Amino acid sequence: MGAINFRSFKKEFDAQIIKNKKLIYFSMTLGLVLMLFGFVEFLAFYFGILAFILPYFYLYAKSVDEVCMVKKVGVGDLTEGDWLYRDVKAGRKLIKKSWGGLSKEDIKLIQRNKKWIVIRQGIPFVPVFLISFIMLLYVWFCGMNFGVLF
Repeated sequence: MGAINFRSFKKEFDAQIIKNKKLIYFSMTLGLVLMLFGFVEFLAFYFGILAFILPYFYLYAKSVDEVCMVKKVGVGDLTEGDWLYRDVKAGRKLIKKSWGGLSKEDIKLIQRNKKWIVIRQGIPFVPVFLISFIMLLYVWFCGMNFGVLF
């Protein structure tokens, strides 16, 4: 996703790194300490590597979300359940962004007062794929095959 809008992604990623310097320094310090404990307990070394690189994955995902998943749309293209990027003032009413998305009444109110708005798009079913993959790994490495040949 970051390759499609690479220039704006790179700019956002750099801004996220500058904005979250304390998180990065903390995780690097924690990662190095855990890697040092890896000489005593080998599993701590892996947790140290994870602590060292996890903030970069988070900042990458946040940058992709901010650059590639935010879209300006006309009010005619709105559907029920779309997520607002920011709160929208439509007439005298303030429509707040929420996890539930827009309702039909919200869309009608926006259509009367606005020409376009900014929404946040998502990728459907991503949490289900992630949970299924984690369950597959658990089943695979624990040796439980439930009669299914892997």
